[in-house]
Amino acid sequence: MTLLDRYLAAVRDALPSSAPADDIVAELGEDLDERIAARAASLGRPLSDDEIAAMLKAQGHPRVIAARYGGVPFLIGPQTLPFYWATLRAVAVTVVVLELLGGAAGSLVTHDAGAVFAALGSAGQSLVWVFAIVTAVFAASERVADGRGGVERLVGRWDPRRLPMPTADRPISRAASLPSLVVNLFVLVVLIDAGGAQRTPLTRTIVAALREAHVSLTSAWHAAYLGALAATALVAAGALLAFVRPQASRVYELLQALASAATIVGAAVTLRGGPWFTPDAAVLNLAAAATLWVTIAIASVQWLVSLRRLMQRIALRRVVASS
Repeated sequence: MTLLDRYLAAVRDALPSSAPADDIVAELGEDLDERIAARAASLGRPLSDDEIAAMLKAQGHPRVIAARYGGVPFLIGPQTLPFYWATLRAVAVTVVVLELLGGAAGSLVTHDAGAVFAALGSAGQSLVWVFAIVTAVFAASERVADGRGGVERLVGRWDPRRLPMPTADRPISRAASLPSLVVNLFVLVVLIDAGGAQRTPLTRTIVAALREAHVSLTSAWHAAYLGALAATALVAAGALLAFVRPQASRVYELLQALASAATIVGAAVTLRGGPWFTPDAAVLNLAAAATLWVTIAIASVQWLVSLRRLMQRIALRRVVASS
């Protein structure tokens, strides 16, 4: 795959969703092809990769080229805007992840889900500061006295030879990953709380129902609890990864497969460790066994689907790399 192909693929990836990507890339590719051919004809030989890289660098960074088709003026200029969004997203996600990891660690140590809720509140406040600081830095970088901001200098140092190879993988939808992240973080909080302080309304309701029925869970559920905890954390991590980097589809599918495997192992160990309720309640134990079998069956299907998708994406990656 040539440098020009990689350059055009990078431009396509950076174009706004509303832009006619096929027409833009075709027109840009035709123009660059003609310029490369004309330069080669004037030299009487094919251009080297270094010479083509120099021409592509003079053309402009792929994100800068793609930004010209946004069509809307902002406080941050069109040449800087793509880098602004990328930086804002990276810093914001990093701050939120660190806040939530701190809250989760506190919950695990103290067995109190309140630490996670406190971390969520702290993350919300931090996001306001992140937005303000990153916006101020980028806005100021375009207005320095010499007329050549820090971002512009950074763009000037990019090298076409370091552009990534395009992939045939379909990126994971951010619109689908964000709700998944929120839901799984909520489930993770509930699971952490269920193994500790039991302060969330859902946990209190379940505990009250068990007490009213004069039954309690046996230690056999411990494996299923750990499996559910691991699976939920893995799915949440996959959703976060998909939101930050939708192109990382292979890692995403791997995390989904590991989550299904954790569920299968936890449910299988619990199934072998019955009875699951004391005092021995035949109906409840029968329902628990049926639930565990169904869980294993569903998780097995999900594991096979994730594994199949992972193998397909790996195969596609090899095909693209060899072309």
